[in-house]
Amino acid sequence: MSDPILKAAQDPSCLLCLTPDRGGSWWSRLRPAMPRDFSEGYRWDALQAAMYSSLPWTSDYHFTFDFTVTDDFENGSYWIMYQSNGRISFALDKDARGCRFVFGSYSFNGGVFVYAPFASSLAGRHEVTLAVEGVTLRVTVDGMVYEQSGERAASSAYNRVVTTSAPVTLHAVSLTDDSTGTAVWQATYSELYAIYEPRNFSAAPMMWSSFETLTAGYNGDFIFRIVTNFRSISDNPQKNEFFFNSRWVPFAFRMNSKTRLFGWLNGSDPDAGVELSIDLPVSILGMHVLKVARTGLEYVVTFDGVELYRTSVDTARIFPEPASSSAIRSHYHSDFDGSIAEVEFSAPALSWFAPHGDLYDMLPPPPWPSPVPRNFAEEPLEWRDEETTAPSIGEDDCEFFIRYRLDDYPEGSAISQIFYHNSQNGSINIAFAGDGTGGNCSVIRLTDVGAFMIPLDRIRQLGEHTIRIQRVGLFVTVEFDGEVVATSSAGTKKIAVYSTTAPVSDFDGVIFETYWKSLTTGRTVWRYPSDAERVRLITKTNVRTDRGAFEAADETQPARVDTALDLRGKISDYTLFVEFDAAALENESVNYCKQELAGQGASKGSIPSPLAVNYNKQLNVDTLEYRLEVSVDIAGARHLSEAILPGHLAGRNSVVAVVELMDDKTRLSIYHCGVLLKSEIVDGIPKMDGYACPDSFALMDNRNGLWSNYYGKIHSCLLFDRALSAAEIAALTPKQA
Repeated sequence: MSDPILKAAQDPSCLLCLTPDRGGSWWSRLRPAMPRDFSEGYRWDALQAAMYSSLPWTSDYHFTFDFTVTDDFENGSYWIMYQSNGRISFALDKDARGCRFVFGSYSFNGGVFVYAPFASSLAGRHEVTLAVEGVTLRVTVDGMVYEQSGERAASSAYNRVVTTSAPVTLHAVSLTDDSTGTAVWQATYSELYAIYEPRNFSAAPMMWSSFETLTAGYNGDFIFRIVTNFRSISDNPQKNEFFFNSRWVPFAFRMNSKTRLFGWLNGSDPDAGVELSIDLPVSILGMHVLKVARTGLEYVVTFDGVELYRTSVDTARIFPEPASSSAIRSHYHSDFDGSIAEVEFSAPALSWFAPHGDLYDMLPPPPWPSPVPRNFAEEPLEWRDEETTAPSIGEDDCEFFIRYRLDDYPEGSAISQIFYHNSQNGSINIAFAGDGTGGNCSVIRLTDVGAFMIPLDRIRQLGEHTIRIQRVGLFVTVEFDGEVVATSSAGTKKIAVYSTTAPVSDFDGVIFETYWKSLTTGRTVWRYPSDAERVRLITKTNVRTDRGAFEAADETQPARVDTALDLRGKISDYTLFVEFDAAALENESVNYCKQELAGQGASKGSIPSPLAVNYNKQLNVDTLEYRLEVSVDIAGARHLSEAILPGHLAGRNSVVAVVELMDDKTRLSIYHCGVLLKSEIVDGIPKMDGYACPDSFALMDNRNGLWSNYYGKIHSCLLFDRALSAAEIAALTPKQA
């Protein structure tokens, strides 16, 4: 991997850096997710669906919870998990008596409830089990058991939402059907964790209505403190208002320049108020703390702990009632290019601080290595890359190896295809029918001895196993779990390794590793999985990487590299970089054709893609034009930004698509080999709501595609969730010879 690509992969804004190294490598730094903030409310749609479809009302069941209660929260009742009149009711109560947990279930007529005793505090980590066992509701709280009995409710088609809204961190939650011993549901990583990034108050200005409501009518002493992080200063002072109100209020602040603080104390009217226009000792850019304190009739303003200004007034200004006007400047608001880390107001009789959800945007969690390997019954695979690459071994001495786990047999006489062409169409076949009594399909053809079989009593064994098949000269051996179980030396000539059809893996189990290797040259010509595939960060379909690029193994069949990245719901600036070899579109007879490069769904397709880029050829009146295009879902409709090229592309190229949000507009820019070809500003911002689009970002993605699609090669792909500068794009661009 080239150094510029490796360096770019370490940028915190790099969501994806994909290269063909070692079968496909994901180089990006995985940004750590934080435990989800459940105080803002969350809906458990997958749990609701699982209970409705997979947990009969007559079944016994139990929930398990591993969670932490925060140190401090207001009096009230909070739902740790709740389904109205449903299977689960789990609340956290706080009042003058202290804190307690309350449990319930409407699997019983009228509902049955357990009230744990009050404690002075429940702050800290807890383990809870809520079980419905026959006519008993049994709850275990940190080892203490509580029970209540009731009459079980009749079966019901009941199906309501399940929610959480509580000051807790959930570490793990699961549901088990105890009547069958089946795991019904378990909270996923993406449900328990999320990325939180500081809110940019230019892209999303905030009116602080809760602050106005709390302070209305107050005229006593107070301390106001705000921690800002300005990214830039606008020439328009109204776009630098970090806590401002245009009415006569006790205080208001904005920046007129990087070092000039403007605002007023005690109102803007000249008789009672004081206008501020103060030079700061340093630039406001970066993280800084501004504090204003009013004690009696005296105001003191400090900046980063240093006193800036002190004055006294004749009469203390009362905080007004919220304005009736909907204009943002008539209310306390923040509208500036930057973020706020903290903002709080404290007074003897009241206090306020900005909630987490107002200061931070919650983003989808980053792709995360999955501990659950691919099950080849749920996701069968045709090995088209093996079909293309394995025959390069020819008549070399060779080795085929597979490490797999067989979990179960299929119903009836169906064939468990662990690695299977059918016995005539490939050198290696590992398969059997039914539970193994229906026939052995495990035929090896590496010499002219026909029907050399792997013993059936071995391959039908459930569990994890290895098979190693070697041809050295005319001698063929089969090892099963390290033991030689079959040999053949009767052949008179070798048969070159062949795959006239793509082998298939379709069985109830997992392949941990498999490869073809030439023992003559020592070269591994085909391998699965790469490290990124092993942990499900990428999934290759009909894609080979043995020639130093992602390319279609069989260009007559769909090819794609899926990633674990899903852009739905993430409205952001983006920069998408793809280094590719152009398909020879100029040689195709059709007038409208394309090469899909990268995106979430096709850029030219029947459904808007959140983001995608392509190279294409199209007829414009009577002239064939070649273009680079970026497709973005703007306000729920596809917008194509097109850059016309001087002619068709050949050889290695790079394209960069930049999506930059601008209030209620979006700037779209297209670069070719580091040169800006097109920049336009369009009305609206990306919607990214995922309407019917695929759920994964991918290379060569033609899902829902229109036009004829052709394949070249992809050498690297990077995706950033910010707009890279022209200089950064130039640094990424491969130098042309």
